[in-house]
Amino acid sequence: MNPEKADASLVRLRGWDFLARTGDKKSILSLLDAIGDEHPDHARYSLDAVFKNPLAYQELMDPQSLARIRVIHRFSEKDPEQAIRFSLDSLIQEDPQLRLLALDVLDCNIAYLDQGIEIALKRMLFDPSERVRVKSSRLLILLSNYEAIDLTDSPAIGILEAALDSEDAYCRQMAFGMPASIFYKIKNVKSTIEQLSEEVQNKDEKLRTIQEEVQQLRTSLRSQDKQRKSYEMLLENIEHANGLLREQMDKYSQVLQDKENTLFQERQEKNALLQSLLRERKARASEVEHARSLYEQLVADFQQREDKFRHNVYDFYSKFRDVFKAMIEEKEELLRELYRQTSPDWEE
Repeated sequence: MNPEKADASLVRLRGWDFLARTGDKKSILSLLDAIGDEHPDHARYSLDAVFKNPLAYQELMDPQSLARIRVIHRFSEKDPEQAIRFSLDSLIQEDPQLRLLALDVLDCNIAYLDQGIEIALKRMLFDPSERVRVKSSRLLILLSNYEAIDLTDSPAIGILEAALDSEDAYCRQMAFGMPASIFYKIKNVKSTIEQLSEEVQNKDEKLRTIQEEVQQLRTSLRSQDKQRKSYEMLLENIEHANGLLREQMDKYSQVLQDKENTLFQERQEKNALLQSLLRERKARASEVEHARSLYEQLVADFQQREDKFRHNVYDFYSKFRDVFKAMIEEKEELLRELYRQTSPDWEE
């Protein structure tokens, strides 16, 4: 912790201590809460201040005070070992309220207690204060669930049973508040033992009955054993017959396997033949398709040449027709000219 913060906290503690002496409730509670301060000097100062202040001491020793419970938990969470040492030192004090506070702190730190604490607790069972006796009995019984503690020579159970009808409400609350029904489990031990004795007697009677039934079962078992032997012989005959059937079945299986192999081979040969036929058919179809395309090409070429020939013939015919026509006209013109020259009278 920062030294400046530590000094400031110490100043606040002294202020709470001063105001607590005047009876200021808030300062008393703050001073009690400081017992669980993280700084050990502050926790020790607040603890000493509370024990010197009658009002704060009275608040801490009140079993019904919430501030007391908060202080116990904070003190235990901060340093369980220191809390246990404080409690062990407080158990030998004369103030019964301080002894009760020490027992409450031990109850809060029960997980850290060892088996050696049972001596001090058993001694506290004879304390003059009823609250101390009941609290010690409660803590001893709770500790017996974690450690191997013998309670047969201890009045702890009787003290808790008597506390159920106590005039002190705090004692009754501690007796009835045993966790996990530990007290009622202990109280039911006697009735449980009686029930177990009755159950043992009933089980003895059942045992005799069962023994008689076992004798009858043995007799029945011997007869069943004879019957079992006859069944075994019958089973051996059935097994022998099954062996012969299995041999015959193996032969049939071998024949069937050979037949399947033969059929599989034939099926493969048929598939190969079918594939060759399909390939030949595809080849023939390809040749036919090629021939058809070639024929169509030749037809188209022939038609093209025929059209070209017709066109050339028509052009030749047209050309020579014009030539012949011109020659005929020219010949006629020459003939007329010749006629005119040879026979002038003809023209007249």
